[in-house]
Amino acid sequence: MLGTLIKHEFKNTWVIMSLICAITIAIGLVGGLFFKFLVASESLEDGVGQFLLVFGILGFAMVLSALHMASVIYLVVHYYKSLYTSQGYLSFTLPASITEVVSSRMITGCVWSALVSLSMGLCIFAAITIPGGLPYVREFIDDLMSVSVDFNITSLVLQCTFTWILRSFATLMTYFFCISIGQLWSKHKILGAVLCYFATSFVLMIISFSLNYGNLFFSPESLGGYDGFSYLSEMLTKTLIYSVVLIAVFYGASIFTSNKQLNLD
Repeated sequence: MLGTLIKHEFKNTWVIMSLICAITIAIGLVGGLFFKFLVASESLEDGVGQFLLVFGILGFAMVLSALHMASVIYLVVHYYKSLYTSQGYLSFTLPASITEVVSSRMITGCVWSALVSLSMGLCIFAAITIPGGLPYVREFIDDLMSVSVDFNITSLVLQCTFTWILRSFATLMTYFFCISIGQLWSKHKILGAVLCYFATSFVLMIISFSLNYGNLFFSPESLGGYDGFSYLSEMLTKTLIYSVVLIAVFYGASIFTSNKQLNLD
């Protein structure tokens, strides 16, 4: 039954989410052509060209951020409406357990979150790799690839990608968890979810510092024996493990809350 529910969820969400992914990739192509035009026009040497370059990079970043925010808002609103509104009554009358119903929404949301993250990666890749595209960044990447170190650049890129996707899962699961906890309030459930989010964010911030995420940043002398790649790899590994733990905790808490304390009044 879980597979059927997931399939139904994809049918309900594919139009909006596919559009967001397509626009994201298209922005990368447009951005790459824009930067290519600037380089080809040789206008980067004057003030107007520098202004256009900065404006283009800022606009590129803002559009990507807006698209990512739109995808998160859509998935969170869909999760809430499909479980905890009048539509939710119909969801929980299906011949499936509460765990399967809630899990189908979470799994679908995480899959779309991964696709959006990959779309953004393709967007940035397109903007950078178009011949004559974004200047300086291509030169930096070429220099980075030519550095003679005992470190696998491909492995680092894959680690960054995987960690980025898992971090997006953890962020989405945080919202799902807070919405589920908010349903425990007899009234003002949305307010309860918002307050839960702020409280959860505060606790997670304390945990992050407790795990010494920034110990190397706050203690420059402790950088002895580290090179940039080793430091980045270690931080990515910590973030990956941290994200997996958050996903597991928030998933379990959301399922437990839905099974034991579900209140659709």
